[in-house]
Amino acid sequence: MPKIEDQYMLGRDLWVAPILKAGEVQKSVYLPEDGWVHLWTGLVFTKGTVKIDVPMGYPAVFYHEDSNFRDLFDEINDQFGTRS
Repeated sequence: MPKIEDQYMLGRDLWVAPILKAGEVQKSVYLPEDGWVHLWTGLVFTKGTVKIDVPMGYPAVFYHEDSNFRDLFDEINDQFGTRS
């Protein structure tokens, strides 16, 4: 299980798991409930542990799928994300 103490909520909508080790390219993230969308890929995840690629400039950031800011997060993904 990943260390939950190195992950945090930012407001009510964002779950952040920062990179703490130089050269880290994947991050195990514990999501506390269902319905989290990975900001950079648009993939939706349920509660539990997920392993995410974290290339430079793309930290492990998720937003809650029922966020009032979903349109903004989708726009960020459209401009900067890795969604195909």
